Amino acid sequence: MNITAEQVVIIGFVAILVAQAIKLGSAYLGLNLNREVITVGLFVIAVVLAGFWAAPALPAFPNIDADPAVFGGAVVGWIGNIVAVASVIIGFATLIYNLLLNKVFEALGWTKDKVIGAK
Repeated sequence: MNITAEQVVIIGFVAILVAQAIKLGSAYLGLNLNREVITVGLFVIAVVLAGFWAAPALPAFPNIDADPAVFGGAVVGWIGNIVAVASVIIGFATLIYNLLLNKVFEALGWTKDKVIGAK
């Protein structure tokens, strides 16, 4: 999948919204979100965006035939097709996640040294 300029702009807007939500939640609600919670949440957002933008066509479940061996082979092939579709979505989500994570951490003022804990 190729990412377009419009998608990069939308990712930037989503990053700003997430960063502001984290700041508001921290300031007004007293939420103290650590890096792990934020990164998992950002990956979930990235998977949703990737699924929306990739718009994969899921394969149909095979028909049940009289022969169990034929049906079993068809089910194994169907599972392989599902894995292929999922790998496209996860790969695209990883690209989105990397952009989103960089922008959110930048907006929160979390530098590499602060996140890793280096002195």
